[in-house]
Amino acid sequence: MSTGGTEKPGRRVLIISTMGGNPWGGSEFLWKQAAAKLIKAGHHVELSVYNWGRRRSEHIIELEQQGAVVRTRGAIHSPSLVHKPATLLRRRFFAKRQIARDLHRARPDVVLISCGSLSELLLPGLPETFRGASIGDRKSTGDHAPYEVIFQTNLETQAFPAAQLQRIRQFLDGAKSVHFVSNRLIQQARRQLVWAGDNAQLVHNPVNLDLSEAQQMEWPKEQGDSTVRWACVGRLECATKGQLLLLQVLASAKWRARSWALEFFGEGPDRALIQEAIRTLKLEDRVKLAGFTRNVADIWRTRHALILPSYYEGQPLSLQEAMACGRVAVGTDVGGMADLLCETIPPEKTTGFLAEAPLPIYLDAAMERAWNARDRWPDIGQAAREHLTSFRGDAPIEAFVSRLIHGLNRP
Repeated sequence: MSTGGTEKPGRRVLIISTMGGNPWGGSEFLWKQAAAKLIKAGHHVELSVYNWGRRRSEHIIELEQQGAVVRTRGAIHSPSLVHKPATLLRRRFFAKRQIARDLHRARPDVVLISCGSLSELLLPGLPETFRGASIGDRKSTGDHAPYEVIFQTNLETQAFPAAQLQRIRQFLDGAKSVHFVSNRLIQQARRQLVWAGDNAQLVHNPVNLDLSEAQQMEWPKEQGDSTVRWACVGRLECATKGQLLLLQVLASAKWRARSWALEFFGEGPDRALIQEAIRTLKLEDRVKLAGFTRNVADIWRTRHALILPSYYEGQPLSLQEAMACGRVAVGTDVGGMADLLCETIPPEKTTGFLAEAPLPIYLDAAMERAWNARDRWPDIGQAAREHLTSFRGDAPIEAFVSRLIHGLNRP
């Protein structure tokens, strides 16, 4: 199925998203912004995404209105027992055929494949479709266009069947570039796949705020008391984001004796569970569920610090957004947090506080170090802001798009 779009001059770009658990997520903003910039530059962009029917994302509709052609594939994930047999059939027999169909119809000059985690390399159809792909001049219409791959997250303990490794490595080695959002993800991929990774590159996701506005944001003004105002920003999904771990730490006698308040920003499947935990631990006077906030800058006008007790991550956008606003952060050493949160001796260059692992003892210790440095928080926030700017560089999305079409602008 395809909808919308009028063909324009320029190069033909096909973007394939493998996101199947939800209609949209944080992993999709990189390719969305890349697509918008490509369309604006006069290139013809086609999207291959799963068909969510009435739950179709507003972001897909927006790109379609800008001129993208949208092609949909049958869903291969379903929480419904009624629809599960059909999705299993699609997963087993039709996934490769649907990707190949969209490749054939789009006739792209370059393909961008956006994956959530490394585990999506086990999805049927993806590696096989691109096996033996040519990344140079195509000798026949049967050869594939050059392709690039993005990975957003991964489990530290992810394991791959040995029998699958060769086909996965062939797929990755055939890519022009394989982009990862943190250095930790590159290390994980090389270890877990026993992969040389010579074409691995670091890429930066767009942040959801006006960076010029964030750069000018001042430290929150006192509100008549000395209460430390924490925020935990992210999807309400405890197995990933670790909200129950944070509540366990804050329920201790030591933290109860201190003056602080915590707000969870975001929505997700575990909202009721987190609310129940707050009641059970008798933290209702300290901890609130604040819901989803579209304007991230509004969070940081009146809060001092971010806590991310995550079990796994890629490179958290919420961390980068807090740092851009000059706020202090405490996070667990998963994903790319160690790229950004650095505790130094001397402490003048500290950019945040890192818990060695997502365990209560380590999270509590990192929060304690942060608490004891409260008088330096404005300076740490400024150091965090400067470190983030240095890490991301100037205009990372523009640089990514430029690399994507490099070598394709031949007459």
